[in-house]
Amino acid sequence: MSKSSPVKRPEKRQEPASLFEVEIETGNRSDGVPVSHPVKVDSKRKVPLRSFVIVQRRKRIRQRRRLLALTGLISAIILTIWSLAFWWQPLLQGSVVARVNGQPITLEQVDRQIKVNKALSAASTGKEEALSAPSVLEQVILVEIQAQAARQAGFSVTTQDIGDEVALIIKQGNVAPGKLDERLRSNGLTYDDLKTSLADVTLVERFEERYITGGSNDPKVRAARVNQWQLGLVQKANIERLRDPNNGIAPRVGTRAPDFSLKGVDGKAIQLSALRGTRVVLYLWAPWCPACRAVVPILEEAYKSQESNGEASRFEIIAVATQSELPSVSAFVEEFGVTFPVAMDLQNYVTDLYQVGPIPTSYFIDKDGMIRAVQIGQMDASTLQQRLGAAR
Repeated sequence: MSKSSPVKRPEKRQEPASLFEVEIETGNRSDGVPVSHPVKVDSKRKVPLRSFVIVQRRKRIRQRRRLLALTGLISAIILTIWSLAFWWQPLLQGSVVARVNGQPITLEQVDRQIKVNKALSAASTGKEEALSAPSVLEQVILVEIQAQAARQAGFSVTTQDIGDEVALIIKQGNVAPGKLDERLRSNGLTYDDLKTSLADVTLVERFEERYITGGSNDPKVRAARVNQWQLGLVQKANIERLRDPNNGIAPRVGTRAPDFSLKGVDGKAIQLSALRGTRVVLYLWAPWCPACRAVVPILEEAYKSQESNGEASRFEIIAVATQSELPSVSAFVEEFGVTFPVAMDLQNYVTDLYQVGPIPTSYFIDKDGMIRAVQIGQMDASTLQQRLGAAR
C-alpha cells in the first residue's frame, strides 16, 4: 500500500495593506515627520484619518508662522535700538556737535566748560572771562584726544586726584572756597560739575607729567614736548565737527577768515582785512616749537622767491606768535632772517579766535578772505605750493 502523499492545503491569501495603512505604520509620511508609535488603522476609515493628518499639518504651519512673526518682531526691535544708538545720538546724548574717534562731544559739555571757566576766572580775578563756544569746543576736542591716548596706555586717575587738582587750582588762583562756591551757583553749577569738567584735564596733566615732559624743568622744553605729542595725536585722530556750537561762522574751509589786528614785533599794527585782494598764509607758531622752527625757513624761501615768479603767484604771510614773549620771538626773527610780518598774540586772542590746538597750524586764505585750506603740523615746499594753489 503506497503512502498517500500529504494533502496540500491552500494557503490563506493575505489581503495587502492599503498604502495609507503602510504609511502610518512605517512613518514614511510625505511631510517627513516621523510617528513615534505605529498605529493600525482600518483602511475603510481613510477619510477621518486623512482629516486628522491635515489638521495637524495646518497646526504646525500656524506655529511656524507665529515663530517667524515673533522672530521678525524681535529683529525689528533690535534694529530700532541700534538705529537710535548710532544714528540718532543727539536724541539720546544731547546735541552732539563733534565726535573724536567715535566718542561724541555734546553741546552740554561745551556749555558746562564755558560756565566753569567763567566761575573760576570770576572767583580768581573778580571778572568773568568767557571764551567763545567754538574756541571752547576745540579745547574740549584736544583734551578728549589726549585723554583717549592716556586711557589706551592704561593710565587713570582717582577721585582723590581730581579733588587735589581742584584744590591746586583754588590755591594757585588765591580763591576762597566760599567765593568759588558762590560763582558756581550763579552759573547753575555744583562742585560735582567742576570735578566732572576737570576729570579729563587731570588725567591728561598727570599723564604728561609722568610720560611726556620727561621730568624737564625748562618750560620751553616741556611745552615743546607736549606740543609735539599733541600734534602727533591730532594728525592721527578722526575728528568730526558736526556743527558750530554757536550756529555761526566757524573758521573752517569754505568760511570767511575772522578778521583781527595785532602788533608786530616792530610795534606796527598788522590787520588781516588790510590784505584783502591778496592770498594770505596765516601761520600760527611759537619759537619753542621744533616743528614750527622747521617750517619757517620754507616759508621764508617761498616768500622771497615770489618776486621773480610774477604777480599771479603773489601772496602774503602773517606769522602769529602764540604762547610766547616778545624777546624770544625777536631773537628768533633775527636768527632766521625772517622778512615777512610777525605778529605777537600775547593774550592768545587769534589762537582762540581760530580755535587752534597744537601748533604749527596754517590757514590759507584766498583774495576774497575765504579759507581754502588748513594745514596742521609741518609742511614741505611742495605742500606749501599745493595749499597756495587751493587758495587761488
